Amino acid sequence: MVNGFNHALPLQMTTLTEAVSSRKPLPYDAGVKAKVVARGSILHYTSQGQDKQSLTVALADFSSAVKCIVYDAAKFPRFAVGHTVSLRNIIIRNNTIIITKTSIVFLVPRMDVLQEREREGDHLVHPPPAPELPLEQALWSPAKSKVTVKGQLIQEDSVREVTVNSSPVKLKDLFLKDSTREKVKVTLWRPAPTEAKQGDFVVITDCVVNSYKNEVSLSSTSSTTMKIAEAPLETSQLTVVGAAVKGETTELLLEDGSTRVVPSEMFQTALPAGSFIEEYVVDNAPLVVVVTSKGASTIQVQL
Repeated sequence: MVNGFNHALPLQMTTLTEAVSSRKPLPYDAGVKAKVVARGSILHYTSQGQDKQSLTVALADFSSAVKCIVYDAAKFPRFAVGHTVSLRNIIIRNNTIIITKTSIVFLVPRMDVLQEREREGDHLVHPPPAPELPLEQALWSPAKSKVTVKGQLIQEDSVREVTVNSSPVKLKDLFLKDSTREKVKVTLWRPAPTEAKQGDFVVITDCVVNSYKNEVSLSSTSSTTMKIAEAPLETSQLTVVGAAVKGETTELLLEDGSTRVVPSEMFQTALPAGSFIEEYVVDNAPLVVVVTSKGASTIQVQL
């Protein structure tokens, strides 16, 4: 270095494809120039008792698009979509570029890349959710596979803490049901606030199938989202042996000993003219009744 200037030979630049396929010891210190084509949300987590952040982006050049994870929050602004960056002292791990505090990130003149590369990068950061499966089919999926499920929230446990890598991590267990399964546990790691409440139908994306001590359950991942969903239409065929009219509702006694509540006016409309609900059920028991419902609401009652 002379007069504050480094007169070493210029650093050789390399493509993204060459970088992620390098067999050199880590960290990989060759220069990499690429355009930021997609950016995810900032992830908050705890490591060794300290609150930390990470940011996932996609970089692209003429050769390929590559996922990049930035662990230095001070560098987040440089990874805005559309910026072109030149990187030094990066780490390559599992075909992913890792940016740490020791990495150097230069903003450089804009680089243009093919739209195909931009689409590839967006897919890396915002992949489509895993396929939506009925709960029964989801539990039969191979362990560690990703699935999206939809069901009625029937139970929500309190948030609790566990220790992972010497750091406390919050988690919460939910239980869903649908027409194929009565109760399935979904564990949400680092649960975000939600407006969903017991009785709502929800869609939970990108869950991982787990099997532990002969119990199969689902767990959230970093890409999991949970949203309130529209309740599906469900049709049930009931065998009724008794009825108790209670004003606007009628409680039906079923052949298996369980009960089902339906609107009295709706049930009355299904009966022959001039019939009374309680007497008609007794005279015609066992009576087959078909009930169409949507969530907690009864849509139609038919004989």
